[in-house]
Amino acid sequence: KLILFCYLQAEIRNLSRIVQQLNNRKELAEREAKKEKMKKEEVDRRKKALEDAQRRQREIQAIIRQQKEEEERIKKEKEEEDRKKEEEMKSVVTNELVRLKSQKEIIRQQKEEEERIKKEKEEEDRKKEEEMKSVVTNELVRLKSQKEIIRQQKE
Repeated sequence: KLILFCYLQAEIRNLSRIVQQLNNRKELAEREAKKEKMKKEEVDRRKKALEDAQRRQREIQAIIRQQKEEEERIKKEKEEEDRKKEEEMKSVVTNELVRLKSQKEIIRQQKEEEERIKKEKEEEDRKKEEEMKSVVTNELVRLKSQKEIIRQQKE
């Protein structure tokens, strides 16, 4: 019995040692599993942080793209507005030039008409003056002739 008891005690110690080793391995495995879990969580956190950063970057890029599109749209609208204003100004200037040229032509025609009328009047005045000279000359000649006749009659 004693041998059996000693043998069983030895087996119990052996089994206790095996149980202790298994417990140690279990704890080690649990610690390793915990480390792996923490590593996985850290990887997941980093992965999520990276995804968040990438999402924020995409959002920022989308905002920047929208701002550029808006700036481009505003620039195009301004260019179109400036082009329209320029065309309007060109039209106003062209119309004013046409009006001034027309006015200049009217003034030129008026001056030509005034000059023509002035020349006609001068010609008419010259003709009247010549006519008057002729009349006066003829009257003088007649009077001289009459005077000569009277003088001759007196003689």
